[in-house]
Amino acid sequence: MTTQTMQNRQTFEDYLLDTFRQNEGKYFTKQELLNSYEEHVEKQEFMYDSFEKSIIFVNNILGGRAYYINEKRTKDTDEILYANIPIDNPVSKSIIPVDILSRGYQDASDPSKQHELYLAYNPLNKQLMKSSVQLKFLNEKYGIKKQTVMKMELGLNEKILSIPVFNYSTAQYPVYEAPEVMNIKYVNLDDNSSKYYEPQTTSQLAMINSYSLLTSIIVVVKDYFQGLNLWQFLNKEGLGAFYHIVLSPDSLELLPEQMSQIDLCKYKTFYLNIGGSERADRVSDEILSRYPMFKRIIRE
Repeated sequence: MTTQTMQNRQTFEDYLLDTFRQNEGKYFTKQELLNSYEEHVEKQEFMYDSFEKSIIFVNNILGGRAYYINEKRTKDTDEILYANIPIDNPVSKSIIPVDILSRGYQDASDPSKQHELYLAYNPLNKQLMKSSVQLKFLNEKYGIKKQTVMKMELGLNEKILSIPVFNYSTAQYPVYEAPEVMNIKYVNLDDNSSKYYEPQTTSQLAMINSYSLLTSIIVVVKDYFQGLNLWQFLNKEGLGAFYHIVLSPDSLELLPEQMSQIDLCKYKTFYLNIGGSERADRVSDEILSRYPMFKRIIRE
């Protein structure tokens, strides 16, 4: 990474994108990238006011093309390294969701429970990733693509879709790391009935993706299928990091009460996108009466 190379880049973010795209699988030290960032800042050639925000932005752009920035530490020096890794590469198992055995999960509220849940949903994901027939079925009927199946660790076993549940939070995670999995939801694709790995003890709002330094928009959706499709679209457009997609993991009717858990001061723009059916209209009316800052979107 030379100064001469960087002089042709419009911004630091442009430089990062070109560097990672042209060097797939090659690791660069964090210090190298920080030095480049500081040089661009001196020239006022940057989009975001911190190195971390730039990394999140670039990771989001690459994510729309089935690539992700992977971070690892060297064993001897504990130096931080970054590389652009295809999502189908085995290394991507340390990205999102992260293998809890490889990252340690020292900060998890209950590491043993995380391990137990991981052992429940991960084998189903591996099974699904090996089945071209089931992957085709999910894509054609529900619009869920292969890279989403892998990144979200979705599983499918005899028409039972397994979905790791992330409770709503505005905690900020590194680009390569996912929130704690709080439960597993099993959806019967024949009749849309559902159950959980363990009983739900609280009525908790859930989220599709995690909050980031760039997040300013919240979108409330009606179910996981709508949320995953919206997340796919936003990532394809390079906008995923700006949006926080949340939902009720249980029932549309529980949304008005569950939305009291939203930290409203964390967002600038508020969207309600739960459809235009008679049932959704009733729920929407109640939500908008409680939370008038939300703008209703009707898209059937």
